Amino acid sequence: MTMKLLLFFAIVYAVYCMTPQTVGTLTKASADGEYLPFSMVGDAELIPISVAHYETAQDPSVKVYVYSKEADLWSLSDKIVSDEYRFLLPFMLSENNLIVVAAPSFTSAKSGAILNFVRSGTKLTPAGKLPVSSDEEFYATGMNDHQIITVGKHGAVREWFINGTEIIPGALSSIMVTEPTSVGIMTEDAIIVTKDDENTAILATKVNGVWKESQRISVPPEFELPGTHASGHGHALFSRVDGEKKTNPSIVVFELYCGALNHFKVDLTEDMLGFDPKLINDIQARVMDANTFEVAFTTVDLNSNVSSYGKFILVKDGNWVVKSVDRAANLPVGVEIAGSSVGRDGGLIEVTMIGRRYEKDVLYFVE
Repeated sequence: MTMKLLLFFAIVYAVYCMTPQTVGTLTKASADGEYLPFSMVGDAELIPISVAHYETAQDPSVKVYVYSKEADLWSLSDKIVSDEYRFLLPFMLSENNLIVVAAPSFTSAKSGAILNFVRSGTKLTPAGKLPVSSDEEFYATGMNDHQIITVGKHGAVREWFINGTEIIPGALSSIMVTEPTSVGIMTEDAIIVTKDDENTAILATKVNGVWKESQRISVPPEFELPGTHASGHGHALFSRVDGEKKTNPSIVVFELYCGALNHFKVDLTEDMLGFDPKLINDIQARVMDANTFEVAFTTVDLNSNVSSYGKFILVKDGNWVVKSVDRAANLPVGVEIAGSSVGRDGGLIEVTMIGRRYEKDVLYFVE
């Protein structure tokens, strides 16, 4: 499929108007450790986040802190701990469920589980677990608010449906892939599977209850598909940031159209964003609907050691349009951003580290 060019226009810059809300604070003296700033999920009422002494302990015990918002104030309302699993990572939060990935330890993912919690407002209730084997079932995982799909080390495709308190088995199939890196659920009957060491995306579709490979598509040769991605509503997004700052960050978008994958690459420019895109050191996206992508970014100026964060929105209106760019004010010197993500409602979840040895972590929700 030929690479498409997109026309971007009608850009609205909204700088320094983001309002951060302090959700929680941890220090090196905190009993359970620091925030793990990856796979962050949440919304304006509930944020679960992993906590551990991951900077100092060789095999730390990882818990989940659950923060909730009541009467405009955030507080620590619950902790998720496990005697059986020392590694717990929030993976998906919806209006009705929280799914936590569990493993025996921080360094071993064998014989883990998917833990289901039923959500009612800001209250979480345990609702059972789904045991999994990392090698054969849990090698790469995609998940949305009602579906879990894993692709094993040797291509086994397994599917489950989330239905309140139950996780119900679905299709069991296989495709020709080994050691996949990521699985993106584009629709209930279409997934995209990638590998870090191959510039190839595999489209698998479900026909009569069986998952089958239907297309392999190459991506730009200079672009390595990473494990981090966003998918849903017939789309999948992958981002690339050049750590050496020689090229601008870019996004590859896959679009499901008439049962086949189209794709295009977007190089972010100063005209689009209103600032030098080479300042960006991380991108995390969310597919909000078929016509809207929300993209969180963090920036760092290596010359001044100053960091910032923000979000831009891509909207499909004939062409894909950069509708707005919101960028927060620069953080004080010495404050770094450890992680950033787009919440299920479009708000930003941010973790900052303060101090030369990261004496304090602060968790924010930004609207």
